[in-house]
Amino acid sequence: TVTSDLEVFFDRHQVRLKEERINLSPREFAVLTSLIQFKPRTIHRNNLLERAWGMDTNSSPRSVDIVVTRIRSKLGKYSDNIRTVTGYGYQWDEEIE
Repeated sequence: TVTSDLEVFFDRHQVRLKEERINLSPREFAVLTSLIQFKPRTIHRNNLLERAWGMDTNSSPRSVDIVVTRIRSKLGKYSDNIRTVTGYGYQWDEEIE
């Protein structure tokens, strides 16, 4: 459980918001869970890229930005918990609720 309304089930690859399942792609799930697992640290885009796409990817770190935008659109009021650290990456901010 991340918050009272937002639950992440790492073993089942599921996210629930107010008991309703949020459909995330495997990459979206990997980025979200990375941010939550390493909170409150900021994770560099390249690290998120490696975690979600794999070591041998030809994708740009900007691909992470697109995935984060998609995750935010699905998280409702918790979208602001993903904080952008300009020029670096992202972090999960628990202080926002």
